[in-house]
Amino acid sequence: MTTMKEMSGERETSPQLKLNQIRINGQTGEFLYKDILNPKEVDGKNTFEEHSIGKEVSVVLLKIRRKLVQFRTGEKPIMSQEHNSRYDKITLFGDTIMVDDNDVIREKFPKIKTQQIVYGVYENELVRISIQGASLGSSAKSPDVFDFYSYISSFKSNGKDEHFYEYHTVLKSMQEIGKLGPYCCMDYKMGDKLNEEEMKVVEEKMTIAYDFCTKMDSYYKEKQKSFLPNKDIEPTTSLNDEIKSTESDNAINVEDIPF
Repeated sequence: MTTMKEMSGERETSPQLKLNQIRINGQTGEFLYKDILNPKEVDGKNTFEEHSIGKEVSVVLLKIRRKLVQFRTGEKPIMSQEHNSRYDKITLFGDTIMVDDNDVIREKFPKIKTQQIVYGVYENELVRISIQGASLGSSAKSPDVFDFYSYISSFKSNGKDEHFYEYHTVLKSMQEIGKLGPYCCMDYKMGDKLNEEEMKVVEEKMTIAYDFCTKMDSYYKEKQKSFLPNKDIEPTTSLNDEIKSTESDNAINVEDIPF
């Protein structure tokens, strides 16, 4: 049965979940908390205040997603929808809308980079944590220091069968030296295991994140059909498959990190 919304011709928009955000400042090494939920109006436009929460932050990682992003001087950025894996069909927004595979998009836009979007809990609040550039990995990183992917893999290494969402993760600022000089990025340390009360909070927040991501994926999968006639959208792969494929996909050039 046709709904009133469909009959009205009202434009359907993608699902939205507004969350405050955490990122690292690559110059100062401070973790910044952006208040998305309480915008301030300046000159008729909404702005979002950021403030430092220190150089060490304890969070719980819940769900790992990704975007492809390319910043362009004087132009709007090229950006994909949030998705699970490099094997997902990707919708890319820029001067035009493009739907294609990860490898095709990277060939057409060689400067495009992966940004990991991590849904996490910070002080009992569901937030998005942005991880990119050298915080994902770099050639300057010491072999005994985790990059993002090796940290996530460590929960299953050496016969272990643990889950990152059962532990606090301590994000620390660390300094590396690249071709252009020093910069700061994230270091990852496993913290204490969550207690029963903390796990209840994690389960509640993870359900919110999962439900939203499922709705978003369904929305884009349906929209992509108009760009890909007579083609089925392939199912997504697991996080473990994604981690195994990141070495070539995420070769980090520190000179390209936009601070």
